[in-house]
Amino acid sequence: MKKPKKLSVKFFLNKFLQSIALENGRMGYPLYAQITYERKNTQIKCSYGGYYDSYESVKRDHEAVLAFEDKLLRKSVQYEVDKFGDEFQLKGLGRKYDTYSQSTHRIFDNYMKMRLRDVLQKRAEPARLLETLHTDRVTVNFFLLYEASKRLFDNLEAIIHPVLADEIAVHRIYYDFYAQDLKNNLFDFPTVIDWLEGSHLRAVAEKFDAFYKGDKAQTEKALQLIHKIIDTKMTMDI
Repeated sequence: MKKPKKLSVKFFLNKFLQSIALENGRMGYPLYAQITYERKNTQIKCSYGGYYDSYESVKRDHEAVLAFEDKLLRKSVQYEVDKFGDEFQLKGLGRKYDTYSQSTHRIFDNYMKMRLRDVLQKRAEPARLLETLHTDRVTVNFFLLYEASKRLFDNLEAIIHPVLADEIAVHRIYYDFYAQDLKNNLFDFPTVIDWLEGSHLRAVAEKFDAFYKGDKAQTEKALQLIHKIIDTKMTMDI
């Protein structure tokens, strides 16, 4: 593996951008990172940082965010260097980082919401109740929508075909593996870059293998589903 040369990550508040009023009455600025690699640099907006009145307050109250972003940024550069070698450039890394830094669970959940929505729009009865489901609302996850759908639509079991039923089962298993971290909103959840560079793929493969009691075919099927969802997201975004 080719390691990045002279890579550094430095966080700062970008005061050249529009500020917003914070609850404490002060003006806040977005958190950015300056990535320096081989004497060249680029500035990237942090995916999980908010707006702050001082960098000292970020270090004091949001140290976990800084550590998480630092890890993801370094992994992203490493992945790009491994992929492109001497052709690697910092230009365009920010756009890729928007996708690399996304939670794999959020991507999986959005995929399942889309799958459920498509089935319901085509075949759910009574159809007039479709308007009550907010499938596009970010704060509403798949499991809540699915539970609501069971109560609203008389024919739900009949219209959930076997392939979708299998995907729902994998989604539930995968979510449960990391439920505590996700529930507590800890900055210790898997992201796209963790999957791409292999660390999350290896970790979750072990979890599925244990869950399926060594059934390699079941594990591979689950991993292929996750890979398909992430690959589709990459194709759409990058």
